[in-house]
Amino acid sequence: MDVDLRIARLDAWKAQLHLSVLVLLANCLDEEAAGPLIVLSPKPNTATETEPLAEVSLTTTTVEEEGEVVRELIVEIVPLKHTKLTERAIATTLAAIEPDTHSWTTAPLNASAMSHSVLTTEEMYQRAFNARESGSSDPHELPGVLRVGTIAHYTAATSVTQATIEGAAVEAMCGHWFVPMHDHDQLDICGGCSDARNRLPEE
Repeated sequence: MDVDLRIARLDAWKAQLHLSVLVLLANCLDEEAAGPLIVLSPKPNTATETEPLAEVSLTTTTVEEEGEVVRELIVEIVPLKHTKLTERAIATTLAAIEPDTHSWTTAPLNASAMSHSVLTTEEMYQRAFNARESGSSDPHELPGVLRVGTIAHYTAATSVTQATIEGAAVEAMCGHWFVPMHDHDQLDICGGCSDARNRLPEE
């Protein structure tokens, strides 16, 4: 298959998934829960059936954050197939809701499924409801593009290398779950992790 055609199909697939997630988000913000959305692989040609890659469900809950009551969005993603395309589908799903990786808290649900949570914002509401009403997303949004976090965390060295390669979440010393990145050296260090590291006994 022509490379340009494959890239165009992948871009169209990411754009459609981006829009589907925004509509799902709008429904969740109205009803407190939405899904599951079955994410299908891009169709390579008319003779091939698409495969389910992941299942996405959204729920909201009310939490108290720094003395203020806010809504937290919980995104549960269950991979149905473990491929690079599934990883791209997960990244596209999260980026559609909130592209700033530092805003997300990630934790494992079980051996394969992950739970991601983020505090809702007015901008998130507007993007979701506009997408549902118009049937299209903002043309300035880039589907599948996550902005790298602004804080580096400390975690056990034994788990970080494999997690970086696989794009898996690990627990930081502060208790925050995050996906380690290759280029973290220029980031500020998390205060909670620094405090926890300073409390470790001297070797």
